[in-house]
Amino acid sequence: HETSCTGRWQANHTMVRLGRSLRGANGVHATAMNREAPAFRHGESSLQHTPTPFAVCGGMAVNYYARPRQTDDLGIVVLTKDVMVWDAFFRDNGWSRKGPLSFGGWTYANDDMEIDVLTSNADWAARAITEAQDDFRDGLPIIPLVWLVWMKLDAGRTGDQTDVSHILGRLTTEEFDGIVTALNPWLSIEDREDLESLYQLGRWEADSGNR
Repeated sequence: HETSCTGRWQANHTMVRLGRSLRGANGVHATAMNREAPAFRHGESSLQHTPTPFAVCGGMAVNYYARPRQTDDLGIVVLTKDVMVWDAFFRDNGWSRKGPLSFGGWTYANDDMEIDVLTSNADWAARAITEAQDDFRDGLPIIPLVWLVWMKLDAGRTGDQTDVSHILGRLTTEEFDGIVTALNPWLSIEDREDLESLYQLGRWEADSGNR
């Protein structure tokens, strides 16, 4: 048990260093791309003085870890136990709830934009939100890389798998192994195979783009 805990601690700290190294290589372009998006401008102002901590996920978060692209996809993840206070927060600030998300949560909208609010009771979600509070970028807490990969892998949609391959394709073998180690408690055999396939696809795409 002690060895297992030590391994997880080392894996988590590896992911912190990994996230920082990717921001150094990618942060300027991602920031510029995000700030051009209307969703970022409205989201940055709307998500101040929130009732509980949260983490930004979706396309805005992907832009910090993969080749940036123009996107209005702004999502946040919150704990399920906090759903009622978040619902009150949005309604009190002029947002309306449009409908449920297929993977848990709701979409809220106002006159300017929409925000997907994903909810989870899982222990990884609590860790992701907590760790994001130490990693504000452009005024918003961005979900750490390892948890973004897990969220998108778990969602299983084609667009999410594409995002994962783009993210993983920028990593070295050592960095990729660090993600697999950190996620080991949650991964099935099929998940590991999917991650390996997406990593190889991402590497092939990255290498093809550099030729």
